[in-house]
Amino acid sequence: MSIQTIAAHSVDLDLRFKFDFSDPAVCADPFPYYRALLATGPVMVQRQIPWAVVSRYDDVVKVLRDHQGYSSVNPLLPGTEVYDAFHEIPVMTFSDEPDHARLRRVAAPSLAVRRMENMAPEFVHLVDEILDDYWQGRREVDAVAYLAQEVPIRAFGYLLGIPKSENETLRALGVGKPREDGAFTFYDPNFMQSRAEFIHKLVQMRKGESGGQDLISLAIAAHQRDEKINDLELFGMVMVLVTGGIGTTADLISGALYQMLRRPELYQEIRADHSLVAPLLEETLRYDGPIHTLFRVTTKEVEVGGLTIPGRTPVCVVNGAADRDPRKFPNPDQFDIRRDNGDHLGFGEGIHFCVGAAPARVEARVALQRVLERFPRIRIAEGWTPKYNGNAFGRGLKTLPLILE
Repeated sequence: MSIQTIAAHSVDLDLRFKFDFSDPAVCADPFPYYRALLATGPVMVQRQIPWAVVSRYDDVVKVLRDHQGYSSVNPLLPGTEVYDAFHEIPVMTFSDEPDHARLRRVAAPSLAVRRMENMAPEFVHLVDEILDDYWQGRREVDAVAYLAQEVPIRAFGYLLGIPKSENETLRALGVGKPREDGAFTFYDPNFMQSRAEFIHKLVQMRKGESGGQDLISLAIAAHQRDEKINDLELFGMVMVLVTGGIGTTADLISGALYQMLRRPELYQEIRADHSLVAPLLEETLRYDGPIHTLFRVTTKEVEVGGLTIPGRTPVCVVNGAADRDPRKFPNPDQFDIRRDNGDHLGFGEGIHFCVGAAPARVEARVALQRVLERFPRIRIAEGWTPKYNGNAFGRGLKTLPLILE
């Protein structure tokens, strides 16, 4: 879609003022809202208080790189509670400089690209265990529950040095507690308390040991060496890595499988050349990745895209729309694994670029490559239609039933 055809495309501009990713209708199909947002500049919308919505690629990048004009700390203004995922626990995601840099220096080395690539053989072993446990000998399998979620659960169990017997606890930490209707929630007070107790116990146990190479032990060693973080910050670091790393990686794996299998020609192409899994993942991140919105609040009066935003105003940064901006990505509604999309915003931008990007990429790549190697003939079950779990930040498939042939 060219910039000229945005106006010609059927766009309901009123949708700009109805965009709210926590609305199930928006989560189910955000793309008409994105087309409306991209047709004009940033807008102010009235929720409980006025919000700014920023969606065009250049505007989104400007906001995400300006950490002085736009704070990542949630001041809990009316209506921003849906973004308070960690309930006043200090975490990198919702911190500003210099605290953000200090916390990131502790976590980043243990999640570095080279370290994750060196762990790829272990991830292969974990994926093979999953395929042996849940895929081998079966004709149909739900790839969300029995691949996409299992891979980061077992991978983070390995990275955190947690016994396999605690996998179900990690599942609850990463994708939420199941409700009676089968959906998952993070906001049950009893569950949140049990989650806090589990992580606190884990941190305290690691403090009594020495020389460990798991993420918690490495963070504690960095803390004791020179990067001083307090116990609550260390607790928050573990919580954000588990809570953020499992669910989003699961959504990336299932999303990439879905995008590949719904396009038979692309599926055949990737079956013949498994090196195409990596660009498949990058295009999935751009086209419909796990994270669609980010939260900021202005620290002063700012201007972006011709809109003046008063200080102390919540800002919804719609990176999911920015990655569909034809000014940056020609024909953005076309899924093309060969496009130049190295600048997509699926992992964010600026100082808050996702610290877990490397493990997510390696885990997802290994998972898809092993499925292609061991089960080269799979298809989506007939009659299935995609439905999504969502929150204020993004979405992921609820199920993905596959037929194994």
